[in-house]
Amino acid sequence: MNRSGSTLSQELSSKFKIRTDVPRNYQRLRIFRYFEVMFNSSRKNNNRKKNYSSVRSQSLLKGFKNFKMLLAFALSIVIVTLMVPHAYQNASGPIGIKYFKVASVQSLKQQAAQIASQIASENNQLDQLDQQYLTAQQNLSNIEQQISATQSKISSLMNSETALRSQIRQEALSAYIEAESGQGLSSVLSSNATTLGFKETYLESATGNLNASVANLEDVQNQLSSEETSLNQQKSTATQQLNQINQAKAQATQLQAQLTNTENSLNGQIATLVAQQQAAARAAAAQAAAAKFKQEQAMQAEALAAQAANSLRNSRFSANLPTVSGSGAGAVAVQAALSYIGVWYQWGGTSRNGVDCSGLTMLAWEAAGVQLPRTAQEQYYATAQVSLSNPSQWQPGDLVFYGNGTSDIYHVAMYIGNGEVVEALETGTQVQVDSIFYAGTPVAIGQP
Repeated sequence: MNRSGSTLSQELSSKFKIRTDVPRNYQRLRIFRYFEVMFNSSRKNNNRKKNYSSVRSQSLLKGFKNFKMLLAFALSIVIVTLMVPHAYQNASGPIGIKYFKVASVQSLKQQAAQIASQIASENNQLDQLDQQYLTAQQNLSNIEQQISATQSKISSLMNSETALRSQIRQEALSAYIEAESGQGLSSVLSSNATTLGFKETYLESATGNLNASVANLEDVQNQLSSEETSLNQQKSTATQQLNQINQAKAQATQLQAQLTNTENSLNGQIATLVAQQQAAARAAAAQAAAAKFKQEQAMQAEALAAQAANSLRNSRFSANLPTVSGSGAGAVAVQAALSYIGVWYQWGGTSRNGVDCSGLTMLAWEAAGVQLPRTAQEQYYATAQVSLSNPSQWQPGDLVFYGNGTSDIYHVAMYIGNGEVVEALETGTQVQVDSIFYAGTPVAIGQP
């Protein structure tokens, strides 16, 4: 019996449609049985045909038996795969489920820690860019002031040149009129041949002096024009640098927002899994003895209480504001800085609505009558340095600088005594009193 592949496929499709009312194992058994009947029928037909040898039949039979064994093994794997999860979920204890979820929580916590580290790094980079931006902005402002001053000088020189040229024309016109009328200066001088030479010499000298003055003014004007061109080039370079820093800040801010969103997502997943763990732990604890459960709860509560006590003892903020003694400028600056406690950090801020690190120190010392530059780097250059290794020389009001060396300072705080500083640390925080080492190891201390 010869049948094409398409005919056989159609026959199988019509005979063995997937039915929802019949178990899958029963359907597989029907397919198995169908192939077996087909094979037996084919074997009988092959025995009637002389062109098929018995060796060929035995080979086909052996191959089909191997195929049945392989198919049965594959089916068993599929069945076990489908049944094990259900059996696992229906098990009386949550031990296996808890094991896998703990591994997932640990992995998520590691990812969250890495993201938090990246966010801290981005915050540090953003603070550095903030300081660079302020410095570049100040540099651009200085160049613009120089350009304005140069333009004023050029305008003044042009007015002077115009006045001198007018004077030269007036002198020439007067000389011409006097020569025609014999009055004025020519009449004052003798009109004879002897004094005529003196008159001409005088007129030529006066005109020559004016021409020399005009030439000098033109030279100075050309120099100022060259200086203006150079300053405009510097302004263009400074503007480009400012734009690059601003672009880098925007990219860093965008990356920081992305990392924060990722961190929030991970924390949400962790909270969900932890809640599931806690539910599983409560279910397991319910099966344990009441006495043991109470004992474990008591131990856990005791550990949490100890942890909370340690957390309070190691809090970064002082419980009470320190008392600053003295009435000097440093004490006044410290009191002014402490009055900003609770004000939110704001980049570039210099008011009660928000301050950054250098804005806080500038405002505090301004209250004490001392003017400080705007950025942390410039404040370092404007202060007298104090030994880092001799705390006895540190005075309230001294500025504490942090950075990658003294040429790359990105943070400043104000020392208030007893190893503490008042500072505006970073975005998302408020002005607070911290340990002098909370923001890192200082690289310099300066007295305004």
